[in-house]
Formats: sequence, C-alpha cells, structure tokens
Amino acid sequence: MAADQGNARAMCNCAFALQNGHGVEKDLVEANKYYKLSADKKYPIAQYNYGLNLENGTGIDCNVIEANKYYKLAADQGNSNAQLNYGINLFKGNGIKKNIVEANKYFKMSSEQNNNKAMYQYGINLLKGNGCEKDPELANSYLKKSADAGNVNAQFYYGYNLYNGNGVAKNPEEANKYYKLAADKGNSNCQCNLACSYLNGIGVEKDLEKANKYYKMSADQGNSVAQYNYGYHLLNGIGVEMDIEKGIEYLQMAAESNNASALYHLSICYETGNGVEKDLAKSLELLKKSESLGNKLAKRKLNNK
Repeated sequence: MAADQGNARAMCNCAFALQNGHGVEKDLVEANKYYKLSADKKYPIAQYNYGLNLENGTGIDCNVIEANKYYKLAADQGNSNAQLNYGINLFKGNGIKKNIVEANKYFKMSSEQNNNKAMYQYGINLLKGNGCEKDPELANSYLKKSADAGNVNAQFYYGYNLYNGNGVAKNPEEANKYYKLAADKGNSNCQCNLACSYLNGIGVEKDLEKANKYYKMSADQGNSVAQYNYGYHLLNGIGVEMDIEKGIEYLQMAAESNNASALYHLSICYETGNGVEKDLAKSLELLKKSESLGNKLAKRKLNNK
C-alpha cells in the first residue's frame, strides 16, 4: 500500500478514509497516526487535518499549542482553511500569544483564496479597526464577497452597512435583499431588521403581515427588539389579530432582557389591568426600570406623577 511506503498524499487519503469510515472500519486513532506521518512529510492538507483534530481532541488528546504548529505549517504553504484557523487562534490568543495584526495577515491570505469565513472576519476587522486601520470601503468589498458566497453573518453586516450608508452608498432596497437571504436562513437580527423595513415601508412596500411574520421568527429566537414589537402588535391588533394574552407574553419576554419599551408598555398594562391583574405597585416598578434604561415616555410619565 502506497501509504505504508511513505507516500504523503496516500497517507493523507488513508487517514481521511479511516477518520470517516470510507471503505474501512472507522478508527480515529489510526487516522491521526497517518495524518501525522503525512503532515511531517510537509503535506499541507494533512497538516491542516491533523491540526484540526488536535484542536478539537478528535481521536487524540486536545493540544491547541501543537495544533497551531501544524496550522501554521499548512497556512504557510497556502492552505486557506489553515490560514483561517491559525488566524482565528491568533485573534483570540487561543493556544498562542494574541496577535491581531498577525491574524489579519492570515485572514487576508485566506480571503485571497475566496474563503468566505476569512473574508467575513477580515472585513469585520477592517470595519472596526481591529489590528489594522479602519477602512469601511475595503471592509465592505470583503463583506460583500463573503455575503455573496452565502455567509450569513456577512449578509447581516453588509446589509446593515447598505441600509445605513456605512462605507458604501446607502441603499435600503439592496440592504433588504441581504437581510432576507440571512433571515430565511434563520438569522434573528436580519429577521428583525427586515420586519422593521416591512413595518415602515423602507426599501420595500409596506406590509404589516410580513413584518409580523419576521418579527415572530426573530422573537421566537430570543431577539428582545422583535419580542417587544411583536408583542405590541398583538396587544393592539396591528397587522395581526389582537391577542392581548399572547401580546403580554411577548412583552414579558422582552422585559426580561431589559427592553425599555417593553417595560414601559407592560407598566401601562399593569396600571390599567389590560391583560393582567391591575397592580399599581408593579406598574410603578416597571415604569422606574424603563426610565432607568433611558425610555423617554417613562421619564415623562414619572415627571407627571
């Protein structure tokens, strides 16, 4: 067998088959044996895979320091996944001294091979000035490439930048296209942002039914802004059949995350007994908490008491 004759590529292929049980009985320990043999012969795919198993403790004791050694070997030979993982560990200081400047060097190398995760991370660092000079325009070029390759997080950030004109020409219509791509894949922030666009008719035709659809999707994933908006709509029958009990339920969820608007409207419910038992002490408690979080309506109401 070529693997047993020292052929690095064959050893790597053998390791992959052993790791995944392709044509042979699955054996992670044996897989790592062949990955290491291949990696030590400077085969970059094996170096990356062996590093990944070391980092995750797959069939071998977890050793992130050793993993980074193999990631770097593979990264310096041009393996884009190794460049990404080594960059992430440099960025976080995971098993290696934190060095964001050096991390960006590897993110950039990986990005140049169209690794969409690397393009996203490098774009974010350029956007925020993490380990590099801020460059929103260049950041958006990387975020767009990553978003167009299907990266959900990049779709959110690029959509947000388009919506707000951050480093790119303001274009709410185009922003909503990216929000929808990520929203339909389950991104709660994009679901909420898209709902707001439908609610206000910004970049899309106003559609309260669609707004509530996306608010609910986001709310059910724990997004407090969506929980407040959906709860408020249920409470008042805005674009959805009125359901005071359900509306209170969503407002309470948002209030538990210290959403100031939800706290304010819950306070009103307790003051008037709308959907809950009237409780003036509870109403005042919620009103004060809302005011402490910056809600202007709560502040005005307290000033008038």
